[in-house]
Amino acid sequence: MKIMLVDDEPVFLEQLKELILRIASEEGAYSFEIIAECYSGQMALDQIPFLIPDVIITDIKMSAMDGIELSHKVQQRWPSTAVIIISGFSTFDYARDALRANVEEYLLKPIETDAVRTVLLRIQERLMKKTYSRSKEILQLIIESKRNPSLPELIQERLFPYSNYALLIIPDHDFSIDNDLLLPQSLSAEKNYYSEAKSYIDEQEELWVLRTKSRRELAILIGFHTVSALKLQNLLQFSQNHFMNKGLSPSIAYSDSLRDLADINIIQQKLIDELYKNLVIGEPKLISLADFSDPLHDNFLLKAEEVEQLSLYLNKSDWKQIKKLIYQLFQNWGNQKTPLLYLEKNVKSIVRLLEQQLPPIDIVTSKTLEIRIEEICFVSFSFSETADSFWDLIIHVFQPQVHESDSGALLFQQIESYISSHLKEALTLGDLMKRFHISSSYLCNLFRNNSGKSFVEYITTLRVEKAKSLMLNYPTMLLKDISEIVGYQDHHYFSRVFKTVVGTTPKEFKNMS
Repeated sequence: MKIMLVDDEPVFLEQLKELILRIASEEGAYSFEIIAECYSGQMALDQIPFLIPDVIITDIKMSAMDGIELSHKVQQRWPSTAVIIISGFSTFDYARDALRANVEEYLLKPIETDAVRTVLLRIQERLMKKTYSRSKEILQLIIESKRNPSLPELIQERLFPYSNYALLIIPDHDFSIDNDLLLPQSLSAEKNYYSEAKSYIDEQEELWVLRTKSRRELAILIGFHTVSALKLQNLLQFSQNHFMNKGLSPSIAYSDSLRDLADINIIQQKLIDELYKNLVIGEPKLISLADFSDPLHDNFLLKAEEVEQLSLYLNKSDWKQIKKLIYQLFQNWGNQKTPLLYLEKNVKSIVRLLEQQLPPIDIVTSKTLEIRIEEICFVSFSFSETADSFWDLIIHVFQPQVHESDSGALLFQQIESYISSHLKEALTLGDLMKRFHISSSYLCNLFRNNSGKSFVEYITTLRVEKAKSLMLNYPTMLLKDISEIVGYQDHHYFSRVFKTVVGTTPKEFKNMS
């Protein structure tokens, strides 16, 4: 934190400087830097544009320009700079003028060390939160950018003073593939991760929990002052344990040699590409950028004789043999440890064959098949689970007359009832899996088969419709309260979702109604 001292008495300036340096040495974790000692208010105003202090500590009584006037000018031109006034006057008039100047604190002489310590630590905490929030926004923009933007030198120095970075890419199996943006933002898991993960790096190092552009993965960036292989390995191990789902750790692709933040985009895409080339369902891996090697593609792809065999059974409409062959294929792919990328290709090839040889299905269903396949593969935790969900999809889409839908429809009714009564909560696929003891892929199928929507589309529609109903029936109810009732703690985020779905903001909808 950069501090400017202002007083026309050099002796007092020196005493104040010694006091602040003593506080800094005692606090350790906090960095207080005195960047200027000014002997008048005008001298301070001349230097502020070049030094941009975080805090100005000024005496109230000075010749030419007093501390109150200086505070007014600072607040007008640099409102983010905190001003602390030190005064030998305890009268109300001075304190009132200081309040009008929007000063951070009004301290009386003789100065108490603890009083100065308290206000400096308070400002430092606020600055750290603001700095972290700003740095996170910048990094998220870089990750989502189509180009590789370079950061201005001043921002680089102030927000990212690290010599080296590591980037971790972790698949989020609670993610719904089509539009996760519509879900209420529940960041508790990420906040818990952040607070615990910080213990694995040095005090002056930093860590950011971000999202990739597709939002299917977490992108965790760590800024190091000193790189340590042991430090990174411990953090990777912790990350696998923290994001464990159904007793299974996630695979993580990582790079520990990132020096320029402008390269995040390139490194991120390399990590994502290689993650899915190497990620195998049910087989957690740590994949280093330095150790990437392409598996032999042909070994994993559907073989010509397997396609011919399936085509033969389809011509005969022998569904018993079709099912047997498909389950055998999944077993083979599991034994071969087929990566997710090639598994998806194989399953999509089977669906294309079904579409070619079976009676045509409607266009809407056909267009959603690829998304459903990606969803099933992405959220599954074993090859057998993927096989079950894929077969359920085949039967529902291509043979609805033999689909055993009664039990599924009954279960879906129970899920609908549960969602309706818990709409205020930040519901996820994981919550419903635990509640109803079913797999995520089967759950995704249930929503698609019974509502024609994905989980995210379904729950967002419910929330928006309930919000519209509340606005119509209770016109005096605050939008902030409506937002919370339908499950969005952040009413600004709720407005974005509402406009995405309805086409107007909640306020516009309310006025039109």
